Amino acid sequence: MKFITVDGIDKSGKSSIIKEVFSATNGTVLIMDRSLSSWHFFNEITDRVPEEQKIRYAKEYNAKLKDFRSVVDLSIILTVSEKDWLIRCKEHSEQPLIGDLNFDEHQREIERYFNKAKYKNVLRLNTTELTIEECVNLILKRLGGNYANK
Repeated sequence: MKFITVDGIDKSGKSSIIKEVFSATNGTVLIMDRSLSSWHFFNEITDRVPEEQKIRYAKEYNAKLKDFRSVVDLSIILTVSEKDWLIRCKEHSEQPLIGDLNFDEHQREIERYFNKAKYKNVLRLNTTELTIEECVNLILKRLGGNYANK
């Protein structure tokens, strides 16, 4: 069984892609919505970790990240244009972004945390430029084996 993660700003297409990959693989792929790097990002921007625990938290995060990287087969990062993002937010009655960051800063920081995690097999997809079907096909191709023939 393959294990993949999908990261990106809210409304970048994570849930849609996860649903379609799950369907295309008949549920034989384990898919995580947001990897450890995204959770780390959200902990940072919402200041969830008390100051006196930040050093311990950083050490624990790095240790867990090392273990996490060893079991992830494919890490996907999604990006989207602000225009498409605004349309999607309106369609889904999505709330504004968490924290004080604007769209560009938020998307850039999610990607920065993702890059710092140094996942071993990375696929970058822009959901403004690609349809969900095209994204899924690229993911299946990257997974290889029987998945590439779906």
